[in-house]
Amino acid sequence: MKINAKFTHAALMLMPDDGKRREIVDGDLIVTPSPELGHQAISLRILLACLKYLETHPIEPGLGAPGLVIEIVSPGTAANDRGRN
Repeated sequence: MKINAKFTHAALMLMPDDGKRREIVDGDLIVTPSPELGHQAISLRILLACLKYLETHPIEPGLGAPGLVIEIVSPGTAANDRGRN
C-alpha cells in the first residue's frame, strides 16, 4: 500500500528556523539553502532599477496579469525554478 502524504502549511510552520528555505509546491516539501551573495546582489540591482523606473512611471491600479515576472535562477535550484515553479 502506497501512501501519498502531502505537506501542509501547518507542518511547514512546525519546522525549525535553521536558515534553510522551505516551500511547499504541489504538496511536496522543497528545501533549498539561503541565497548566496551573488544572488542577493542581482536581486538588489533589479530592485534599484525598478525603483528608478517608478520615479517617472507611477503605479496605477490594475486588474490584469503582472507586466513583469522575474526569477533569479541559481545552479542548485535551476531544475525546480524552470519547471515546477
